Amino acid sequence: MGARFTVFRSIKHTKNQFIAQPISIKIPQWRGEEREMVDNKNITERSILLVDNEKLIRNSFGRELREEGFAVTTIANGSEAIDELEKKRYDLVITDLMMPGVDGFGVLKAVKKRFPQTAVIVLASYGDMQSVTDALHLGADDFTLKPCDVDELVFRIRRCLERQRLLQMLAIQGQP
Repeated sequence: MGARFTVFRSIKHTKNQFIAQPISIKIPQWRGEEREMVDNKNITERSILLVDNEKLIRNSFGRELREEGFAVTTIANGSEAIDELEKKRYDLVITDLMMPGVDGFGVLKAVKKRFPQTAVIVLASYGDMQSVTDALHLGADDFTLKPCDVDELVFRIRRCLERQRLLQMLAIQGQP
């Protein structure tokens, strides 16, 4: 028993043309290890690790995200974040790129090495687009520029978590 959905993936048709190929996926009833990989928690019940060396940003974003229903752990630097990732898996990591010591790039690499399916949103200073591009090439799922609006950050979080959920369902179905 389960639900059936159709999603689309882009495939290259000719040199410069892409077409949308429909993929029908069946969402199974969960059992055993599949339940651990993709569960039925609401998106707002997901765990978030927030890494920023600026206390004001950690406290304000942490408070706002908790009010939205997310389970948020705040960390002040990259090395503490990497230590925390050794203890617990998070659904999403938000990291500032520019921090003393282990920077956001180090956090991003550690997350993607240990938990490749974990979504990462990077926070970058205005005008630092080369760093954002580098972070995206290293596997960051999204970015926002600081200072950013909490509503925009929540939108990006939900979008990343929904994308993560869909990719996990496709993986269960054995789709490429």
